Amino acid sequence: MGKASSILSVLLSKSLGLLVFLLFIAVANLMVLFIVHPLFLSIVSFLNSNLLLIIALSIVFLIHELFDILDFPMNLPGPLFGAGATVIFMIFAFNLADFVYLVSREPLFKFYKPYEEAILILVFVITLLAGYLGLMRRFMFNRKTGGGKKTIEYRDMDYY
Repeated sequence: MGKASSILSVLLSKSLGLLVFLLFIAVANLMVLFIVHPLFLSIVSFLNSNLLLIIALSIVFLIHELFDILDFPMNLPGPLFGAGATVIFMIFAFNLADFVYLVSREPLFKFYKPYEEAILILVFVITLLAGYLGLMRRFMFNRKTGGGKKTIEYRDMDYY
């Protein structure tokens, strides 16, 4: 019952968060009719152009969290989805840096451009390794402690 409720709570909370974000985007698109400021229009345009990327990011992070809830053999794909979600997030961060560069013309936001692919590969590998090391650590800890969860029964308690 505990795993089913936690899976359901993750599904509900992440779905609700995505729906609230989509509602925010819809309201921002409606506000474009009333607010005619170039910066606001460009921000809404940026959000609209990256909407599929943001939705994909939310879905992949959701899948990662669902696998993270499960026990040992079933959680093995989790770090792979976590690394993929991190790469999607980095792509969004690069797009955001490009947008800030277009708005501000500050060259500081273009320093990564020659290294973008190498950064994405490095982030994927580091996140994947960290995810699998975390799984191994959690598996070894659960094995040592007999499952990691210890229940205390009424007869085990001492009263003084």
